[in-house]
Parts: sequence; C-alpha cells; structure tokens
Amino acid sequence: HPTMVSSSAASDVYKRQVVKHAVASNQVDAMLLAYSFFQRKGAPKDWLDQFDAVLSLAKAKNVGITVMKTLQGAQGSGAVLKDIGQWEGKKAAAKWALRRPNVDVAVLSLSSTTEIDEMVGISGESMSARDWEVLSRLSEEHTGICPVGCPAPCLGTCPASVAIPDVLRMDMYFSNYGWEKGAMLEYGALARKRTAESCKHCRETRCAKSCSYGLDVKARLVKAHNALTLDLV
Repeated sequence: HPTMVSSSAASDVYKRQVVKHAVASNQVDAMLLAYSFFQRKGAPKDWLDQFDAVLSLAKAKNVGITVMKTLQGAQGSGAVLKDIGQWEGKKAAAKWALRRPNVDVAVLSLSSTTEIDEMVGISGESMSARDWEVLSRLSEEHTGICPVGCPAPCLGTCPASVAIPDVLRMDMYFSNYGWEKGAMLEYGALARKRTAESCKHCRETRCAKSCSYGLDVKARLVKAHNALTLDLV
C-alpha cells in the first residue's frame, strides 16, 4: 500500500531529517510538506537551497512531493489580499510553489467549482511580473507572524518543554481558519505539560530572544492558550 509522510509545523532541521530518513527507507511513495515563498523571510540565507537539496533526494527516488500552506495558513495577509484580490494572492503563492523543480502537487483550500476551475488554470503557467509584485507585497505583510515551517529555535529554550510550534499552529487554525472546535479539541489532546498553561506565570525570556523574527513568543503562547481553552478561563 502507498505510504505518505506529512510534516507541517515541525522545525525545519527536524523536517529535513525526517525527509532524508523517509527517502532512505525506500518505503515512502509520497510526502506532504509545508512549503511557501514566505518561509524564506527571516530564514537562513541558504534555507531554500538546503530544503530543495533534500527534496531532490526524494525526486531521485520517484517520491511524490505534495506541498501545503502555500499562503502560510493565510496568516498576516488579510489586508493585502483584500486590496489586491484574494484570488490573485492565492494564485501567485500557489504558482510559485508549483514552479519549484521538486514539487509535484499543491494542496489548496477551495470551496466551489468556480474556485477549482480558476486554480486548475494556473497549472503550467510561468510566474509573471505581476505575480512577483503580489508576492513581494504579501511578504511585506507577513511581518510579525510565526511562519509555518520556522526552524523553531525557541523550542530548545523553553524550561517547561512547551510544544511551541504545535500550540501556535492550533491557534492559527482557531484564529485564521475558523476551525475553532477542532483546534480546541486538538489542543486539549496535548499532554498537559506541553500546553502553554505554564507560560502564564513564566518569567523566562529566552524564547523571545531566540526568535529569528523578533516575536514576543510568550505573549503569543498565552494568547493562544486563552483562546484554545475558552471553557477554562
């Protein structure tokens, strides 16, 4: 039976290790990975080269690469998308991902036959000057967010071992996707010691100091915890 490996909020280094291990096992037929133009912002200069090098290993073994979160989970892009048109932004982001040499398929959130027809039309299209302009504007708007696929240096600084990327991913589902119930249930399934409850009383600041994007990590975790545990606060 076909086997698929999926990775979204895992740290970048860990994700590369998982991909390498999966490819080397010769038991994986396809992979589903978070992959976005906006992941490059604040990342190491060679991030894209490193990740593409790993994906090329999969390509060499005929492992299919499906990507998701091409618009970074719709984080931080609302104002620009409203200005330029939601479809123009979504198309440009999806087109960029599909034009990458090691990407086979992109998973997109669509809700009507019209949306399907419009997105199918981008298959095989080259990036236009307008596409690059749109991505540039969206990239500027993606300031102050925790990017999907971040290397997560904050993880190693947390004295309480809070599952920081997972907590913020669930908050993204709650705040940006409107999947409130699902996000709360998933958060409730986390081991108690890995939730952000301890962040409310933590005096440690290393998580924020370690953030490549200069984010107030603790404040975001507390906000996420309060939102995801509405029945408890």
